[in-house]
Amino acid sequence: MNLLNSLKDNNQDFEWYPTTQKMIDAVVADIAKVRAVNFYDKNNAILEIGAGDGRVVEAIATKFDMAKFAIEKSQILINKLIDKGIAIVGTDFHTCSIVGDYKVVFCNPPYSEYDIWFEKIVIEADSYVYMIVPQRWKENKRIEEALKTRGSPEHTVIYSGDFLSADRQARAKIDIVRINLRTKVKKSKDVIFDKFIFPVKKEKKEKVSDSKNIVQGDTIEALVTIYEKELNKLVSNFNTLAQLDSELLESVGVNVESAKESFYHNIANLKHKYWREIFDKLDRVKKYLTYKSIENIFNGLKYSKELDFTIGNIHLIATILIKQANKYKDSQLIDVYENMFSDKNIKTFKSTKNVYTKMYKWEAVQNSTHYYLSNKIVLDGYYAEVCRWFNKFKVLDSGIRVINDIITVFSTLGYNISNNLIQKELEAGKEYLLYLDKDYSKEQLKKGTSTNIGIIKDVHYLEDEKIYQYLINGDWYHGDGVRPEKDVAIRVKFYKKGTMHINFNKKLIDALNVEFARLKGWIHSPKEAEKEMGIKDAGKYYNQIKIFNDPKKLLELK
Repeated sequence: MNLLNSLKDNNQDFEWYPTTQKMIDAVVADIAKVRAVNFYDKNNAILEIGAGDGRVVEAIATKFDMAKFAIEKSQILINKLIDKGIAIVGTDFHTCSIVGDYKVVFCNPPYSEYDIWFEKIVIEADSYVYMIVPQRWKENKRIEEALKTRGSPEHTVIYSGDFLSADRQARAKIDIVRINLRTKVKKSKDVIFDKFIFPVKKEKKEKVSDSKNIVQGDTIEALVTIYEKELNKLVSNFNTLAQLDSELLESVGVNVESAKESFYHNIANLKHKYWREIFDKLDRVKKYLTYKSIENIFNGLKYSKELDFTIGNIHLIATILIKQANKYKDSQLIDVYENMFSDKNIKTFKSTKNVYTKMYKWEAVQNSTHYYLSNKIVLDGYYAEVCRWFNKFKVLDSGIRVINDIITVFSTLGYNISNNLIQKELEAGKEYLLYLDKDYSKEQLKKGTSTNIGIIKDVHYLEDEKIYQYLINGDWYHGDGVRPEKDVAIRVKFYKKGTMHINFNKKLIDALNVEFARLKGWIHSPKEAEKEMGIKDAGKYYNQIKIFNDPKKLLELK
């Protein structure tokens, strides 16, 4: 009841009447009876629509070892579902496509519009469907028509009962109806294609922006609008094709069945392109997640090809990203840190010397304990090369990725670093400086300070603009472009043999060493960090990993 009260208090009560254990047991028994699930199929999946707290999808998935998917509107319930490892494929049932490779679809819909939900599910699903509906469903014309549209699939009542003893009581008498949409029916894609359930809007012919230029300062709403234009154009084109006589199409080499497959393939790819765009353009995500973490999250959202590209679903993905970011924030720091492990780069704790260097690198990493990084390190690897055809030096993507990931990890520790490296302009053996991101137009630097431009000879404060200017090498500079020597966070050099040399700011490497040792369980207090690694004021660095918390801020939704 506490959960139900919380939903009501937060205006998120969307007629959720939790399914009773008797109802769940009836569905589980029937799935086993009709062999809806092939235990040898690795792609077994269940989708629960209006999933509530996930009790049904959890019970069925656990019993039959199935992947878990859900559609849910309440943000409170979405958070609970994500915590249970249930993948959310939509928030608004009416705008979600449920065409997908689900073996079982379960739904206990809001009874105020149960027939609308029944109709949509019957039209779009290719699964064994279980619906909990009022017993008057048998006389409902909308449901009757939907079943006819799919070729009158086999359907039967497997359970009848009520909610009198449920978590949320109701007097309605219900049936659980099983509809077999797997065999001897028209395929949902054929039905949808023929009926064109997708809304077709006639648009003026206009060139849609290339995906590379989609966001660039645009709001999320603008991105969705462009997606909808592309989608409507795609649907309109296929709609035009559908008006032509099938024999005529065949005569010019157009196979109708192939056209249908192409239609859905194009829609899936369109969705995937725009979801990829969201990930590529979310600077806040990049700031706190390493390349590997972003890829892991995106690969974990493979179902995004089926997820409709809407404002609500983008906000859903932001929620998932925040939870996943919090999940990866510790492991990615460890991954980046251990990538820098070598006998040349580490020092050992004062009380312990349990380091193995005469092994392959990752074997040594797994077996070594109680070590920390020096502020000067050398990374042996394939981070740069000289092209043998043109004898031209270039830094490889792998080198840039290492630097970006290091900057990301420092961001999670509260240190923002400006990355001004331009890959194609980097030279062999030249030292490049990356500075802490501070604005010295508001904070005054003193005369004589050594900066990235030169020595400050004079300081002037502009009263009207309320900013500082600095005289350096005979010219005046605004403070937002001036960086003092003390703010150098990372010094990096790339060499022709492929190696990379990095020199870390002492304060930053201390912070990284403290957090790594804490996460590995080698220290349990700032005092231990000072004793074992000689780090003063370790309390400033201990347990300081930053986390996401606000989906809207992450997406900067307006």
